Amino acid sequence: MAAALSLSDQLPCPVCPKCGASEYRKAGKNSHNKQQMLNCRKCGRSWTLDVSVDLSIIEKGLKSLRISGENLIPDGVVCKRCESPNIRLAGWFRTKAVNTRRARCLDCKKYFPAPELNDIETLAPNFKHQKKIEPDICPRCGGKQIGSGGSNSNGQVLAHCRTCGTRWVLHPVEKEPLPSLTCPRCAQKKDFVKGGVENGSQRYRCQKCLTIFLPDGKWIPKCPDCGSGRYRNRGFSTSKHNLPYYKCVACSRHYSQRSRPKIESNPYVLDARSLGVDLGHYQSYKISFSHIRPSWLRDAILQYTKLKLGQGQWKFQTAKSNVSAVAVFGEYLEEHYSGLSCHELTRKILVEVMTSDWWITWCDSTKKRFLGTLADLYEAIEKYHWNEVSGDRLVFQEDYPRSSKIKARNIPESVMDQIIAKISSLPIPFQRAILVLAEVGMRFSELSSLKRGCIEQDVSGNWWLTYYQFKMDKGHRVPISKDCAFIIQEQTKFSQELFGDEFGLVFFGRSSGQTWRRKQLQNQPFNKAIQRWAKDSDIRGPDGKIWHLTTHQFRHTVATRMINAGVAQHYVQKYLGHETSQMTQHYAHLHDKTLRDAFDKYHDGQVVDIKGVIHEPTDRDVDSSDLQWFRSNIQAQALPNGSCSLPTVA
Repeated sequence: MAAALSLSDQLPCPVCPKCGASEYRKAGKNSHNKQQMLNCRKCGRSWTLDVSVDLSIIEKGLKSLRISGENLIPDGVVCKRCESPNIRLAGWFRTKAVNTRRARCLDCKKYFPAPELNDIETLAPNFKHQKKIEPDICPRCGGKQIGSGGSNSNGQVLAHCRTCGTRWVLHPVEKEPLPSLTCPRCAQKKDFVKGGVENGSQRYRCQKCLTIFLPDGKWIPKCPDCGSGRYRNRGFSTSKHNLPYYKCVACSRHYSQRSRPKIESNPYVLDARSLGVDLGHYQSYKISFSHIRPSWLRDAILQYTKLKLGQGQWKFQTAKSNVSAVAVFGEYLEEHYSGLSCHELTRKILVEVMTSDWWITWCDSTKKRFLGTLADLYEAIEKYHWNEVSGDRLVFQEDYPRSSKIKARNIPESVMDQIIAKISSLPIPFQRAILVLAEVGMRFSELSSLKRGCIEQDVSGNWWLTYYQFKMDKGHRVPISKDCAFIIQEQTKFSQELFGDEFGLVFFGRSSGQTWRRKQLQNQPFNKAIQRWAKDSDIRGPDGKIWHLTTHQFRHTVATRMINAGVAQHYVQKYLGHETSQMTQHYAHLHDKTLRDAFDKYHDGQVVDIKGVIHEPTDRDVDSSDLQWFRSNIQAQALPNGSCSLPTVA
């Protein structure tokens, strides 16, 4: 021991800044200033050496100290395997429950824990070599262009060299001792830091599980945006910290204990959560008006959108679509009518817009949405005196385009056969999602929001699926097959095995690295994934081209199949959850073969005589007496005034 103490007077031996031990090993270079780092063998703490320390002297001194420390093992300590007294110290043995010294037998090469050697000081006592720090000179390059480097997480003031970029501590700040604390989540009592102030009380953060709590052990997960304490559990966040995740009931914000406020200070960025709007399954919550020109149109549509969202007359996605259409109209006005004010917008200008080449590029649905929004906006401007108006009526009923039939988007049976045959190359959760869509015909927003426990079996053994229709804003319940129920059950088990009971959805998304994540499955990434799969699997349509597959095509396919299978239209309407029969008619696309079969079934085995008599089919032609009867009776009923006559029979 005496040799070790005398050597400490000659060599600078660094010590751990956490536990004060002098046992360490090299831990690479610091990524910030490329200085040598050491790792404490006793507590595991890593720290950076002072820039003035000579590494060669330290390594030489440590080697001598280790050799002298090997003779400090007391008598009676032997190997636990061969009982040999020829043992040497071999660092520390650290686990979550144990932190003790380790020894090594030189005869049998066995390593074993030796707690009786914990008090032995193998290296020099606590001694830290420090160099006098000059605030105007960089300790690394000697440069004199020194600026402020802020402070570190411990509150120590830093200096910054503008030549080499090195930062170092100028004036160390002693930390105030923390009170006796216990983490309410992991129950540890040692590692804490201050974490801000909550209602005048100091908050603390657990360094082990990162939970932020008050001294009384409680933490209220308040929303960082609106400050509401009403929340719902949403599992755990997808970050590396794996913290509990919450959803604010007031503004629908998803947040964890590390979340920061996100409400914009820009007056032309509307945050729908501040209006209490239910965002449904949509992840976005902001609408930007900054790009809309002219300025009077921007201010008017901003006020009008706030009004509609606040009154609950618009859904969030409807507001985004309407604002987008008005923004495109504003671009046209800026290009062709620069400097146009609100009172100068007249019916004549709108007619010129609707007869321009630019108007033709819009689809009918966009034209209809824009005209409706513009008419209501112009009326609101005049009603609430937001600006001066010309007084002319801008939009008339005949301006709206006629409702056109929606083009059939059902998947042909030949393509469906290819999809089923090659579906095994998709990831299993994506296979299950496609099979559920192909049977139930639900919208993708309804599929991605399916919750665990969404299926149930009645007393007759039949299976039912319950889900929420965001478009109709109502719950819906439909019958499903046993195979579909089995698929949903297997996907639910898979979700529970991955994420536990905290994540309540059946289907989930994945990251760009193909790793399943605890988040809701999104429509656009899923569509891109199945389109890439269709291209790689060479799935082609009747025209020989690669089929452009989307999720909504399965809904059209289910409706078309039901119609062609003879299911009454009002049953199809009930199954799809439509409010009116007109919505169902968009999907009712009869195949030619179905129409031909119905015609043959109606006329099979009998012919209707033109005189109203049903008789067996014969080979005779229709004679002139039949046509004479038709002329005399039908013409007399349909044309009583004789204004139009049928041609005479030759």
